[in-house]
Amino acid sequence: MGQRSIRPQVVTTFELPGCCDMWTVIAPQRRDQGEEVPGGSGDAEPPGGDGPDEGGGRHGFLILSREDSTMILQTGQEIMELDTSGFATQGPTVGAGNIGDNRYIVQVSPLGIRLLEGVNQIHFVPVDLGSPIVHCAVADPFVVILSAEGHVSAFVLKSDTYGGRGHRLSLQKPPLHPVPKVTALCLYRDVSGLFTTESRAMGGGREEPPLRPPAEAETLIQDISDSVDDEEEMLYGDSGGTLSPAKEEPRRCPPPERHQQRPEPTHWCLLVRDNGAMEIYQLPEWRLVFLVKNFPVGQRVLVDSSSGQAAAGGGPSGGTEGRREEVTRQDELPVVREVLLVGLGHRRSRPYLLVHVDQELLLYEAFGHDPRGGKSTLKVRFKKVPHNINFREKKPKASKKKPEAAPGGPGGVPGGSPRAGGPRGRVARFRYFEDIYGYSGCLCPPQVFICGPSPHWVLLTPRGALRLHPMPIDGPVDSCPFHNVNCPKGFLYFNRQ
Repeated sequence: MGQRSIRPQVVTTFELPGCCDMWTVIAPQRRDQGEEVPGGSGDAEPPGGDGPDEGGGRHGFLILSREDSTMILQTGQEIMELDTSGFATQGPTVGAGNIGDNRYIVQVSPLGIRLLEGVNQIHFVPVDLGSPIVHCAVADPFVVILSAEGHVSAFVLKSDTYGGRGHRLSLQKPPLHPVPKVTALCLYRDVSGLFTTESRAMGGGREEPPLRPPAEAETLIQDISDSVDDEEEMLYGDSGGTLSPAKEEPRRCPPPERHQQRPEPTHWCLLVRDNGAMEIYQLPEWRLVFLVKNFPVGQRVLVDSSSGQAAAGGGPSGGTEGRREEVTRQDELPVVREVLLVGLGHRRSRPYLLVHVDQELLLYEAFGHDPRGGKSTLKVRFKKVPHNINFREKKPKASKKKPEAAPGGPGGVPGGSPRAGGPRGRVARFRYFEDIYGYSGCLCPPQVFICGPSPHWVLLTPRGALRLHPMPIDGPVDSCPFHNVNCPKGFLYFNRQ
């Protein structure tokens, strides 16, 4: 029980010359393979759905982005390259994912978005934001994109009223202030019921048990259970020197399947501006419900200060004087390069926020908080979680890679702001895994894989304790889920070699 690190059971290896980033997407079954994946379920599981033997949940395509092109591999009994398809292959790919309950595939390129059903393109949306798209986030049915100049645009999957039975991507125009510009964003699909703007005292939303005060929670660094209940705890239960807040309370154990009704999914967009403001918007209205100033400094508790901001237009800098003040202050703050808000644990009931700030990692857990008189605001706060992950890149390696693929991503169009990550598509350091097999053959809980020079798995044990496990293999790596007939509930990774 002294081993902290995790090493994968390698099924096969192959070379991917020039590969910068990769994604796996689920393809609907052909009719000769069984029923086609339906659409329209209100509480469908994310990609990689239930049941390892369900063909509809298997990844059908592997998308490999290069400096100036994209390779599409079809993954079945064999992995083979597609010569002709509706995918964009003449340039790099910024991001990809599934929407429509995995029926459709979204591929985002620097200058447009494609909606595909299998290999067939059914909708193409050219996008002109004044600069190339460098980042995207997908949370069914929403797609949000970010340009190199910090402009945000959003799309939602809707039924095609013109053509009949199909679907299309409908443009939304978020009422966001263009200044200060957005540097990072993510989408979050909450199924825990914790994210709500309704008062819990009035019976709206799920009632949260009382939590420890943040100051007390910060002092509790690690609490290792003295008993091991199951095989997954044997793999993940004791992390040696891994820092973990005390989360072993009986109320945190996974509840049995019974009368408790699952909350309706809700969608939220978290974005960070270059003046250090972090904002959370409720979708589809794009209503500001949470605001934190000086977000990159790593406050111990993130407290909402959005009261009165919504009336000013939904942004943190409504006036000209305020904008000038923020602009002079932004150079003093570290740069937020990536954010990810995910639900971990049983039924994804524990929201965690991961933040890449310069070369540091900030980790927060959300907890319910219902302030008196706080109407129409998000009834949560975030408390900082200590960890010991070394997130810094080695300077010699970073300098060698800079002229080749600066600032660490697929190719794009020259120009743009280096402060926001440049015009090239960004390679995400945080990769979410819905389910993956452990050594015991059981499904592990949802987890996040942190890519880069010090790869780590971030997960909650079945008993509710946060564990951070290193995966020291082959140097810096990037990874993505892979559910295939030959590799059920597994993952792919590639290194810089």
